[in-house]
Amino acid sequence: MVLTETEYAVLALEWMEKLALSALEYLEFGMANIVPMVTDRLSCSPNVLQTLLSNPSRCLCARGFEFSQAWEPRPSILTGLLDLRISECRGLRLADLADIVSCTPLLKTLTLRDYKFRDGLHWRDDVKRNTMVHLPELTKVEMQWIWPPVSILSPHSPISTPGLKHVTAAFLPDYNLDFPQSWLTDLSAANPQLSSLDVTNNVVSLNTWTTALQNWRSMSLLRINSCEIEDQILQILSPSHAGSDMVLPNLQQLTFDNELKLSSSTMKAIVCGRHFHGQAEGADGVEGHGVTLQEVTLGGWDATRVDESDVNAIKNCVEKFYLGVFRSGMSDVFDEGSESDGQSISDQSSKNELDEEEM
Repeated sequence: MVLTETEYAVLALEWMEKLALSALEYLEFGMANIVPMVTDRLSCSPNVLQTLLSNPSRCLCARGFEFSQAWEPRPSILTGLLDLRISECRGLRLADLADIVSCTPLLKTLTLRDYKFRDGLHWRDDVKRNTMVHLPELTKVEMQWIWPPVSILSPHSPISTPGLKHVTAAFLPDYNLDFPQSWLTDLSAANPQLSSLDVTNNVVSLNTWTTALQNWRSMSLLRINSCEIEDQILQILSPSHAGSDMVLPNLQQLTFDNELKLSSSTMKAIVCGRHFHGQAEGADGVEGHGVTLQEVTLGGWDATRVDESDVNAIKNCVEKFYLGVFRSGMSDVFDEGSESDGQSISDQSSKNELDEEEM
């Protein structure tokens, strides 16, 4: 139940108090698309979320709670949660978030969307001293449109995530804002065990990318979208640049979307270089081939920076290759999957064609 009036939320809570919902496993509740006026009846209720369920649920999606009182006292329904999604909650403090997740020891997935913290960029010293939250089961964190762009997964955070594997982070698409240059390096320092990373609208320096990527020895999937990546930055992924200590040695899936400054020659050096490096490593080893890229996706590219010979070379070094370019005198989409994929080039083209006149 996602409502648009605070009074309706009050009535819904009073109505749900009379129901037996012990078998409910997923609940989405809150207020959307408004800035709610908190009434005395709602803000003073000590058990706003407690009234929703009599037994723990598996997934809770809370929307539009812009006041910390809604989470006081910590509802017992949180203790059994595997998936917690908090969106459009623009009034919570970092300390509130730490308190909330401290009640979710079994949590596997945490999603924060359209989230605005009241207390700025940094954890206060008293929060770090008094609140250490261990989430050993947490494997996936998704953060979208958080402001300020604080890292809840840094060495300075009181939230410990030793089992974290997958992180998705999308920042506000406003390049006039000062992005936190340390966000990636803090993330890699606190979570070197990540196996996948998906980043959107995070414009950082070459040194930041280099420092962060060198820490992720287990990463197999990397997606970068609209981060203004340049050829110079990508050179760190090439075996010839890294020498014997390759960056992201276990990388298997690589995606760059809407990165208009990249050229196909740089991608060729990375993909083909890692392919031949993996073959040579496998020839010397006992257990077969070394790790090579299996799937490469390049979407929203400028066709003037794509050379067909580079494309053909890349196609021969991966199992699946997807290329989507702005129409400029060459084929809009290349789709090179295995023969067993059952997907034709024409089918893929119909999904991915971009016309400059439409942009």
